[in-house]
Amino acid sequence: MHGELPGKIAEACRYNRISRLLHMSALGASSDGPSNYLKYKAEGENAVHRWADQGLHVTSFRPSVLFAPDDDFFNRFATLLAMSPIVFPLACPNARLSPAYVKDVAKVFADSLECKSTFGQRYDLCGPKQYTLRELVEYTAKTAGIKTRILPLNDALSRLQARILEWVPGKPFSRDNYLSLQVDGVCDDNGFAEFGIHPTSLECIVPTYIGEKGKMDFYRDLRRVAGR
Repeated sequence: MHGELPGKIAEACRYNRISRLLHMSALGASSDGPSNYLKYKAEGENAVHRWADQGLHVTSFRPSVLFAPDDDFFNRFATLLAMSPIVFPLACPNARLSPAYVKDVAKVFADSLECKSTFGQRYDLCGPKQYTLRELVEYTAKTAGIKTRILPLNDALSRLQARILEWVPGKPFSRDNYLSLQVDGVCDDNGFAEFGIHPTSLECIVPTYIGEKGKMDFYRDLRRVAGR
């Protein structure tokens, strides 16, 4: 899906005389990446840009992990933390991430659509701050009012956890996730600056959906996960 589908979409664009394509890639995408996810993301990204020679104007965006009320990052950790009331073993606790707000990313997409200077470009997109994964999970617990203790795992135990959890229904963590986290999700050159956008901090948004204001929605989601 990540490797082949983007190229097929680009081909369909040219066949139907569509000249503009905005492509969502991922921060750290590289043919030399340690995980299949990062390798296939790079394959798909390169596939769409190869159509530039045939008149397709492509721009790729590589965001770090995204956050928003329906995200699969903070919401997932909040649910997992609530299901681990005493200790939460955390793999890859020192991995660095710079979460980006989905509305900021959407604005960059919209602003670039008719901007010719973005044709052929690839932009890394990150939030205003860098965090370790442990800091983000601890923040999630604190914001959601969950008193679970975070237990950081060393590399060997992180790999073991990945091997075990990829067989659990819902696949909360896998060996490929572990490998992806070996590449820090932070920006050396933040593309938001190119669009004059100061990225939104997660502290302004996350409490609205996993804190006091979002607590009813959070518990409703938790009951749904539990099948109640």
